[in-house]
Amino acid sequence: MLLFFAAALFCGAAFCEDCWSSNASFNGAPITDEPILLLHTDELYYCSALAGGNMKSLVIKAEVASDPEQYGLIFSDTTSDEAEGAVCWDYYDSEYASLPKNETYALKETITTDVETKTLSRYVTILPEPFGFLLIGIAGALLLRRRTISVVVVLAVAALGAMSSYADNNHVTSVSIHQNWPFDRSVTINYTIGDSTKGSALYDVRFYGTLDGVEVFRLSSKGKLKGEGAEFLGFYQDAPEGTEGQVFGIGKHTAIWTPTDSRLENVNTDTFRIRVDAIERDKDDVRYMVIDLSEGPEATNYPVEFLSASEAPYEWTSQYKTTKLVLRLIEPGTFMMGSPEDEEGRLEHETQHQVTLTKSFYIGVFEVTQKQYQLITGDNPSEFVGDERPVERISYERIRGTDEGLSFPKNKHVDPTSVMGILRSKIALPLDLPTEAQWEYACRAGTTTALNSGKNISSYIQCSEANEVGRYEYDWNDGHGDYNTEHTTVGSYKVNNWGLYDMHGNVAEFCLDKYIYDLGPDPQIDPIGADSGDNILKSGNCGLDAGDIRSAQRVRCNPLFHGRRTGFRLAIIQ
Repeated sequence: MLLFFAAALFCGAAFCEDCWSSNASFNGAPITDEPILLLHTDELYYCSALAGGNMKSLVIKAEVASDPEQYGLIFSDTTSDEAEGAVCWDYYDSEYASLPKNETYALKETITTDVETKTLSRYVTILPEPFGFLLIGIAGALLLRRRTISVVVVLAVAALGAMSSYADNNHVTSVSIHQNWPFDRSVTINYTIGDSTKGSALYDVRFYGTLDGVEVFRLSSKGKLKGEGAEFLGFYQDAPEGTEGQVFGIGKHTAIWTPTDSRLENVNTDTFRIRVDAIERDKDDVRYMVIDLSEGPEATNYPVEFLSASEAPYEWTSQYKTTKLVLRLIEPGTFMMGSPEDEEGRLEHETQHQVTLTKSFYIGVFEVTQKQYQLITGDNPSEFVGDERPVERISYERIRGTDEGLSFPKNKHVDPTSVMGILRSKIALPLDLPTEAQWEYACRAGTTTALNSGKNISSYIQCSEANEVGRYEYDWNDGHGDYNTEHTTVGSYKVNNWGLYDMHGNVAEFCLDKYIYDLGPDPQIDPIGADSGDNILKSGNCGLDAGDIRSAQRVRCNPLFHGRRTGFRLAIIQ
């Protein structure tokens, strides 16, 4: 392929061809027997309308070309009449993990309707890891009409190890596109952001397109963008020139572009390309994230503001506990999770072990309050009522959902009607609960003691050390309100070293991952809990003893449980 000299002149920078998506045919191309390359994370897009009648089943297998009896089952759906969408190819899945790498396979999609059965075949080669300097991906779209087979195949070519000087500042490692024809003329853009070097993990994103390499244009100038990177999240300053929006987090992101320029609406060419640039924001500019909930549940989106440490208020006033929701950036690091054997109140399943978190994340400065919850959902299920008090009587299933929301760690999907689903629909960020390891890391804030004040508890039932940091049952006459065993206003107790409140007591907080009885002594990296089972509550609550609100305290909890001393804290995780 040729370098786009016209593009360089147009943009004033050398656009390396390896940073662009490869050629894409808008209206389909015939399937060939030429092998195509697959990464283990690639997605296969398909449509089940292969033949007449209603779809009954769809099965996708990868057969070893040299031995047709050996195959891996990629996807099987025999119960749904709507098996359309994307199948993520992942040869690490247990059902076909034994398949040899660097082998050529016959990829076979068998679709059965109430009229007939048809099988579509093509050859693929699975690439092993590591991939060296060259990363090559593929996203294929099978768009099949009644009795007529057509296909859109889109190659995603990632950056080489030796990029141009311009591309050295671009954190995007691969771009792939496919048009959503025949359903509409929009184009799905999948792009991957590589490892962060500064730790902020917030990126300004720009989308460019070119036809025949003659003209380079911003996609936003010739169409409408939506999805990740399509909206500018910060409103405390103007968007940088040429910036379509922002995304948070390394990994895969998806945006949708619908062309409005008449030249692009009916384009039928294999020389259309898209480029995505991601420029990392300085971490000092994004120390805090503030979500404005003031428009309430009827809002179509919630504005997001990023504040540096110097821009943050000296004291978080009432609005940050009611109409605004504030989260703090937590840098990656290593800490000792669990408790030492001589810690007062220690439980046997708190085995101390080293944990390394490799990615930055945001976590709520306060527990989600009743007013904030009401502005998100229009509801307040709490028993102990107060706008600035934490919301309670809310379950894990209400937070994430009863269907997709229970799927972690298989994926991070949530139900659209859940609290997280509502928030994600109005904010282009991966809002979620923190994992247990992230929660305890944020709670400790560099401390190794029972409490994040740097102190241990002197007595299990009641002690002055616990009185400083959180609401618990025997926290009497301490100037924090005469609620006895009720929770109290968030932010009433001593803040930890990282600016977080109420990590001890008040209400117990749900974590994202599922409970493992004993995490064991071995070092762990980015742990994500068990594959199934109950969930985890951290921090203790206002009805427990001082020994039950320690940093290492952990309790198992059914995802349906919604007690009057149980709430949650928001996070944004990668």
